[in-house]
Amino acid sequence: SSRKAFIIKNKDNLRYVSESLGPYVVAISKDGIGNKHVTLIGEMLYKNTTNGIKTIKRINKDLINIELTSKDHANKLVDEQAKLLPYENYTCFIPLKFTTRRIIVNNVHSDLRIDSIGKYLMDKYTNIISVRRIFRKNEDNALIPTSKLDLLWQGTTIPDFLYIFYAKCNVTPYIY
Repeated sequence: SSRKAFIIKNKDNLRYVSESLGPYVVAISKDGIGNKHVTLIGEMLYKNTTNGIKTIKRINKDLINIELTSKDHANKLVDEQAKLLPYENYTCFIPLKFTTRRIIVNNVHSDLRIDSIGKYLMDKYTNIISVRRIFRKNEDNALIPTSKLDLLWQGTTIPDFLYIFYAKCNVTPYIY
């Protein structure tokens, strides 16, 4: 069996969905933001009448986080970044940890192929970004597929169950 993930959506273009709960954070990144002070970025956003900003905080030398009051304000900042932040080579994005949750789907037969499961889930659910089978090692160090799937779910609230080939399968949060 393959350990590859079945990718359904591009993770780079995610936005906050209607079910997303706060905080609503947008990150600004550039190789070496360097000395660009957060107040200069705040001034640029203020001059462009960007609404909904709560705080701006430098995370490290290459990353600044902007917390906004709503998902709509955050999505707009990412969508209109060229107009609102006209700095050369800057990128606005929503960090995965604020838009997704990793979940475990239990009781999926280990003989089912991951590409078949992925295509079914792609047809039935819009919130699934990727799916992969969880494996374990046996006594001989060989990888054995389990009955569990690891899904990357778009949104911060997760379902109690999913249907896989019309069978109800329980869902639990992934514990890191």
